[in-house]
Amino acid sequence: MKIEIKPATIENLKDLQSLNLLLRKNLINEFNHELNLEWSIEKGGEEFFRYAISNENACGFVAIADEEIIGYLIGSICDEDLSRIIPISAEIDSFFVSEKFQSLGIGTRLYSAFIDWARSKNIKRIRVETPAGNVRGIKFYQKCGMHNHDLILECEI
Repeated sequence: MKIEIKPATIENLKDLQSLNLLLRKNLINEFNHELNLEWSIEKGGEEFFRYAISNENACGFVAIADEEIIGYLIGSICDEDLSRIIPISAEIDSFFVSEKFQSLGIGTRLYSAFIDWARSKNIKRIRVETPAGNVRGIKFYQKCGMHNHDLILECEI
């Protein structure tokens, strides 16, 4: 099966929203019960994907198999953090590959497309936030050369 990685276009909007809905369902079931499941298909989700597709400081890539979008990666340039002496960075904002297509190298190809985009913007550092319990995702990112940096702790008050 031939898998293509292409820049996302506005024609991919509904597919991106549908895949993000699947991602959110998985995250809610496994890690984070506080997510708004419907965000993907609400105004905020649509605006998020439209921005990623159309803004020069953001990017979107899709993985296509047999004319079906089976995965995507959305990234953006982070706001400059003047409290730290680090180069401007880019962040993976949303990343998903359909379950039946996982472990086939598709995620690595989407990640590589993001790295190429970031380098084209002279970005020297990338980051991603993922649930602490997402062991499989964390292992993927570590395999790609990322390491633990910040830890966010929360509690109800």
